[in-house]
Amino acid sequence: MIRIDKVPINKIKKNPSLYPDDFDRGGWERLARSISQISILEMVILQKLDDGYLQLSGDKRIKASRKTGKTEIPAIVVDDAELTPDKIEMIKNLQPDDIDPLERAIILNSYIEEEGLTKRDASKKLGIARTTITLWLIILEYEKKYQQAIIDNFNNKEGAKLTLSHLDLAKSLDSTIGHKTATKFLDAIMKYNLTRKESIDMKKLIQKHPKLDIDEVAEMIINRKDLEDDLAKGNGLGEDFKKIMESFDTINEKIRVITEANIQSDNEKKQKLLKEILFTEQKLQQISVETFGKTLEKVKEELL
Repeated sequence: MIRIDKVPINKIKKNPSLYPDDFDRGGWERLARSISQISILEMVILQKLDDGYLQLSGDKRIKASRKTGKTEIPAIVVDDAELTPDKIEMIKNLQPDDIDPLERAIILNSYIEEEGLTKRDASKKLGIARTTITLWLIILEYEKKYQQAIIDNFNNKEGAKLTLSHLDLAKSLDSTIGHKTATKFLDAIMKYNLTRKESIDMKKLIQKHPKLDIDEVAEMIINRKDLEDDLAKGNGLGEDFKKIMESFDTINEKIRVITEANIQSDNEKKQKLLKEILFTEQKLQQISVETFGKTLEKVKEELL
């Protein structure tokens, strides 16, 4: 009987005296590599014993699992160590659980260090894009809580949304502003469940204005998205409302053109633009009070 099972790591043995004389270690390892995501992530294959399991392949994955503190590991379990064609075919038809991002990074990093490779060398040897290798390894650069959040997302845990691409965005803040800002950025992503697009918008604002409060930026992005969604569902708002929205699109485009012209270097233009923004806010305040008898601050309290 051949099956996939979750096996207690402390029950796995690697005792030379337990292997049969004709044990084909190389054959089992080649088979394990052939069904794995990449060759160095060879699947764990074990033989069932009366008091545990005999390791036939997967040394690196077992070591990585122990390093991350896991007590169980997904493995292919067989009844004996004889490597027959029928057994090979059955194992190749199985769909073993994928390796989690942290274990994969640990194994890949160990391989690179043991072989004395650069990421470029590893890319060529493994047939994986260097950008992919860099992305896979990035999890090792961040604290345990972010690693666990990535693993929770990998395991489809409810509410867990952090991905390696989020860490990649944080890395750019890490290198340009600092690690503290990068971790605050990740905290905000986790707190507000930001999508990649929302995270990119937040990153751009933080890079441009590092002194901004990251929580306030995240809330602004979420509130804007929620309002956009609500307005998109609205019916019967009429042509007048549409014209108002079109006018704001025009204002946004003008602001984009002005900011791309490097206004930061021209204090007079910067002051003028700030006054224009403040004037627009005051006009909106007037519209809100005259139409609904409520200030914008009161509207925010009620709607956001």
